[in-house]
Amino acid sequence: MSNSAHVATPAQNRRRVGAKLGARKPIKEEDGVHEAWLKEAKQIETPEQLADFTDRLMTDYEHDYGTIIHAIWAAMMAAFYCLEHSDQGGITGFQASCLGRSALQEFMGVNGPARVLKFEEMLYPQSAERFAPQLSAESWNWLQEKAAESLQEQTAAHAQVRAHWVAICDGQVPFGWTVKSDG
Repeated sequence: MSNSAHVATPAQNRRRVGAKLGARKPIKEEDGVHEAWLKEAKQIETPEQLADFTDRLMTDYEHDYGTIIHAIWAAMMAAFYCLEHSDQGGITGFQASCLGRSALQEFMGVNGPARVLKFEEMLYPQSAERFAPQLSAESWNWLQEKAAESLQEQTAAHAQVRAHWVAICDGQVPFGWTVKSDG
């Protein structure tokens, strides 16, 4: 055990005092408070500003089911902009797309091949190929492997589900889709 006493940071003190006094302001989504958070998040440039911003999100408001999502998103965006504004920041569009993929994996469980469709692109005829019901050969192979694994590992699955997996293993592409030829 250390002889040095723990010294609370100003943020920790504020959290403790705010919790004791019940100083959190109850808010709802329709109050629109969260709209200003994203604007402020984009201005965060230092770790100190980030700590203060996230502390205020946690201590100044009594969140409900909806506002906590906005607070978490604003804190995530503030952290992004803090790093982006640093001397090591300045990521490319490709790097930003990697962040998006990581978010899909972490928060939505998207771990295999996936496609994000922006339906606004249906306004332009040159986007037709993006909306074709086609799998790449790589995605088709992955799907067949997952179907085979599922047959082995999930023996209690419903008979219709198992039959669907067998059909995939046997080369039937589901739901009217096709496999895009490499030609």
